[in-house]
Amino acid sequence: MALIREAAFFNLPDLSSCLREANVGIPTPSNEEMRLAKLKSLRIVNKNENDCHFLNIARMVGAILEMPVVFLSLIDSDRTWFKACIGMKENSMSRASTICAWSLLQTDPKKTSMLLFEDASKDPRTANNPLVTGSPNL
Repeated sequence: MALIREAAFFNLPDLSSCLREANVGIPTPSNEEMRLAKLKSLRIVNKNENDCHFLNIARMVGAILEMPVVFLSLIDSDRTWFKACIGMKENSMSRASTICAWSLLQTDPKKTSMLLFEDASKDPRTANNPLVTGSPNL
């Protein structure tokens, strides 16, 4: 809701209407409290220390998988923080508007660390997301 108000405030009617129509809400994982406590204990959210290492990892993943957009993100209670980002300029965004939070809902623990969408426009979880239907056209 805050993102919709911000879009309206900055007179971005296309973004505002897109956000209203999109179903971008992602369910909260069952281990949310424990996950957030662990993330907080790491003390790396919203800090630029060692970001060059995260950026190198993102570049390698992008090259290996031949992907033009790669995020290495940390997801707190209301924001997604990009420790490394290839293909976009943002360093954070509302958790409700990202697709990264879908990785938290994987049932197989080996898959929770990475989420790959070959075509986000064809996946029902992400097809209506503003990041898919608009810029950067994920």
